[in-house]
Amino acid sequence: MFLLSIEENIKRILKTNKYTKTLRPLYGLDRHIDKTMSLKNLSALKEDIVTQLETNEPRINLNSIDFENYENNLSVKIQYEEKENHQTNKIIKVKL
Repeated sequence: MFLLSIEENIKRILKTNKYTKTLRPLYGLDRHIDKTMSLKNLSALKEDIVTQLETNEPRINLNSIDFENYENNLSVKIQYEEKENHQTNKIIKVKL
């Protein structure tokens, strides 16, 4: 069986739109396109990310999720710890 790295799996979860996978319709994020970056919308996006990572990436413990706005592009920075290796402060940054 092919096993994705944690980083690759996180990227796929964040880049996949919900309801686009026929056999896994709840995999991925709700699209927050055309929404303002208000606190309410960012909180909903963060909650969606937490839910997806807890469901679809059981090899990690989340430490923090931060958003960055750079040239009108939203990116998310996720800090996590691997459960098996107990390696802390791993960081991945993904442009949404």
